[in-house]
Amino acid sequence: MKKIILSFITVATLSSFSFAGGDVADIIIPVPVVVEEDNSDFYIGAIVSYQRTYSDKSKWFGKIDSQDETAALGLVAGYDFNEYIAIEARFAKSVFEEDYADVTTYSIFVKPQYPITEDFTIYALLGYGNATVKGTDAGGPEFGFDPNRVGYTIMDESGFQWGLGVSYALNEEIAVFFDYVSFASDADIDTTALYWYNGAAPYPYDALNNDALTLGVTYKF
Repeated sequence: MKKIILSFITVATLSSFSFAGGDVADIIIPVPVVVEEDNSDFYIGAIVSYQRTYSDKSKWFGKIDSQDETAALGLVAGYDFNEYIAIEARFAKSVFEEDYADVTTYSIFVKPQYPITEDFTIYALLGYGNATVKGTDAGGPEFGFDPNRVGYTIMDESGFQWGLGVSYALNEEIAVFFDYVSFASDADIDTTALYWYNGAAPYPYDALNNDALTLGVTYKF
């Protein structure tokens, strides 16, 4: 945010001036000075995310309940050009999986933002990145994952990513934020790596989606 600050410079005369037959010394002249405060700043931070990896379609009729929930830790770095636009990069890696997914995401975003108040800001994230899902044996065969496929890449999707969020400045340097980001939608997968079992019949996924709710903190230099 660019703030206009008015300050006053006191100017004293070094000599006496004659005015209306008298002497006037040390005349004080207030001079307004416009100073622009530049709010373009570099920031870094840490994030924790609740991620979902799920399919909304299958190769057969109906939908398959395939959601896996993971928790991730990550880093964020960005630059505020002004109060309305920034650029931001993120990286996150899952540290806990429920069933089958080991998720890694990285992104670069253009970040349009709008300050509602001096401390509270809403923003959007529009950019490009990658979401990779590799198999784990967290759920075991009863959850549909072949243990021989541990470590195999299930999904490796690069493309458009988007998100919406809010941030709150605790002070001039530290802010907290919360947002939703869609990392992949209907992404092609390796159907030989992952199966979901319905009774005795395996149903290979047709595509996967990945998104996340993220809580983070940033420090502005």
